[in-house]
Amino acid sequence: MPLNFGCVGRAYRAVPEVLDRERHGRYAVAVGAAADPSQEFGHPLACFAGVYLLSPLVTQLFADPEVGLDVEHLLHAEQEFAFGRPLEFEETVAPDGLISSAERRRGMIFLEFRCDGRDRDGTVVVRSRSLFVVRQAA
Repeated sequence: MPLNFGCVGRAYRAVPEVLDRERHGRYAVAVGAAADPSQEFGHPLACFAGVYLLSPLVTQLFADPEVGLDVEHLLHAEQEFAFGRPLEFEETVAPDGLISSAERRRGMIFLEFRCDGRDRDGTVVVRSRSLFVVRQAA
C-alpha cells in the first residue's frame, strides 16, 4: 500500500517510561559507554531517555495501516534530541508523537516524525525529531 499523505497530523501516545538505572546500565554497555554516569562527561542518560521514549511511538507509526509506510524500503535519515532540563533516574516520562510532514521529493518519500516526552507535571522535558526516507521499490 502506498503512503497515505493525509497522515500528516496523526498523533500517537505510549505508556509512560521510567528512566531506571539498571536499564540505563545495560544500554550504556551496549553502546560502549560508561555504565556509571558520574564517570562520563555528558553521560548517555539523555540519549537513553530519548531513544527509549521514541521507540514505542515509532513502533506504532511503522505498524499503522492507515499510514501505509513501506518499512522495507525505509532509511532512518536524521535524528535530533533537545532537552528542557537534565533528566533524573527513576522519573517517569510520558511520550507522544506526531507525523509533522510527509512529502515526495526526488522520487522518494520524506516523512518527519516529532516526539515529546512530558514529566508528571506535563512539562516537555525531551523532544525528538526523526526524518525517515522511503526509497522506491526496485
